[in-house]
Amino acid sequence: MINPSKLHFELVQSGITISGCNADGIVWDENRNEIQDQANVQAVIAAHDTYIYEVNPEIPLATVGDTVSISLSGSPGITTITIDGVNLDVDIDSGGKALVDFIPDSAGEYVIKHAGEVAVIKAVA
Repeated sequence: MINPSKLHFELVQSGITISGCNADGIVWDENRNEIQDQANVQAVIAAHDTYIYEVNPEIPLATVGDTVSISLSGSPGITTITIDGVNLDVDIDSGGKALVDFIPDSAGEYVIKHAGEVAVIKAVA
C-alpha cells in the first residue's frame, strides 16, 4: 500500500525531482518519464511509511484535574509519546489510531510529542 501524497513528500525530501507519483508506486520525473526503477527511487519506496503521524489534543485548553483526550495516528504497534518530558508507551491499533487520556496536575503548558509531531495543551486552574 502506498500513500501517494506522503511518498511524493518523501521523494522530494530525498532530493529526487519528480512531477508526481501514484498509489501503484509509479513515479514520474519532471519530463513525465517513469523513474520508479531507479535505485534511489526504489530505496525511498522500500522505506515508505504509509501512515500519517499526528498528535491532536481533543481540547487544547483544559482545567487542572480534568481529563484531556489525545488522539494519535501512525503506524500500528507500540510507539512512545512524550508528555511534558515523560515517555509513555502507547499501542496504536491496526487502523493506525490510538486515544490517550491525560490529566494535567498543575497550570501551565504541556508539550506532547509523537514521531516528530508536536501539540500543546494549556491547563488552567
